[in-house]
Amino acid sequence: MKKLKPYIVLLVLGILTYGNTLNHGYVLDDAAIISNHKHVQNGLSGIPDLLTTNYLNGVQEFNDGLYRPLSPVLFAIQNEISPNNPFIGHLFNLLYIILISVIMYHVLISVFKANQNIALGLSALFLVIPIHTEVVANVKSSDELLALLFVLLSLWQFGKYMISRNITALVSGGIFFFIALFSKESTFTFVLIIPAILFWLNQEKRTESFTIVGVTGVLGAMFLWIRHAVLSSMPNEVDEGTLSALNNSILATDVYLEKLGTALWMQVLYLVKTVIPYSLQHDYSFSTIEIVSLLSLKGIAGLVLVVLLAYYAWRYRKTDPLISVGIAWYFGSLVIVSNLVFPIGATFAERFVFTPSLGLVLVLFGILKKFKLDEEPKKMHTYAFIAIVGLYAIVSIKRNSDWKDNLTLYTADYLKLENSARGNYNSGTATQEQADISTRQKDKNPYH
Repeated sequence: MKKLKPYIVLLVLGILTYGNTLNHGYVLDDAAIISNHKHVQNGLSGIPDLLTTNYLNGVQEFNDGLYRPLSPVLFAIQNEISPNNPFIGHLFNLLYIILISVIMYHVLISVFKANQNIALGLSALFLVIPIHTEVVANVKSSDELLALLFVLLSLWQFGKYMISRNITALVSGGIFFFIALFSKESTFTFVLIIPAILFWLNQEKRTESFTIVGVTGVLGAMFLWIRHAVLSSMPNEVDEGTLSALNNSILATDVYLEKLGTALWMQVLYLVKTVIPYSLQHDYSFSTIEIVSLLSLKGIAGLVLVVLLAYYAWRYRKTDPLISVGIAWYFGSLVIVSNLVFPIGATFAERFVFTPSLGLVLVLFGILKKFKLDEEPKKMHTYAFIAIVGLYAIVSIKRNSDWKDNLTLYTADYLKLENSARGNYNSGTATQEQADISTRQKDKNPYH
């Protein structure tokens, strides 16, 4: 029972936190990715098409320029087993997040040298962070869950190779990493992040580090080649409507200082909303996040945050490498969707910080080690940590309930989205549809 305790704790905590999503329906993009996607609807027979076309090709041949076939293939398998049943999708998302916490527990012990109690506490904390609710409650977001799951599995196996030079661990790490790349394109940054972390923590093992760089580099190149081959084979050009001001507010201005200032301010929002889960919402499109100049207080705050992250990553690289590793994980996995490097198809999204938030947990672990609180924590510290996990779990449970269906979600977020064109449209449309349904029901039964 002592050996099973960590798994039981994480299993029970995961079910208590996210179990209320199992009876939810399809929400938001679930319709496009599952119920309206002809390749997914074809079940097993649609898998060849899913592997050889872009992400949204099955929706009226829409070309979004994305290639992430793993989750649609799994949706097709689920649809073959139980057609258009959201329960099975929500069940798998619940299993994914619990499995991620279990693998994280082992990675913290084997790669980051945490003791079992600290590893369990940090894994439990990551499991219940409220900003993760979108990823778990929205079936479509299993791509985020699968990406992190396979990144952690690859890191775990590569870590074993660093210690023992076990070729089996190297091969399995490579396989897991290759699968992660097909989960979501943003995983590509781990081509460098994983080897860098392992080298940072094991600087005497340079040969093994270079071997892992070679493996991730070759696999990353293979993925890019496959992705290019698939996307270039599409008969229709990429629909540039995804890169519009409606989807990404940054594109509403042509002033570079405003683009940069807004992107930097969003980095503050990502960090703050992850730690303090206020005003969680499903939409951040035009014009939920205001355009700000680099010279404004918000723009400067964002610049200061990025500079401080870089400074502390460099400062603690030798004395407290876990802090540096955590910052590298956080910002390295966020940068590709941050709008700092190039504009993407969305202004801001809570799901984007799912994988990066694990880096913040590593930073917390580094701080605990720095002040030797990981060895024999006082009861007061333990109780405080349990209270935080409990509070986060309660907030997550409450937020999960908002994701029951489109009407519930849109009305729950309505007041938060008063400046959002899409949010107002979605809320009005869902309310109108519900009114039409109620009217039809009354017409069928006038004496009700």
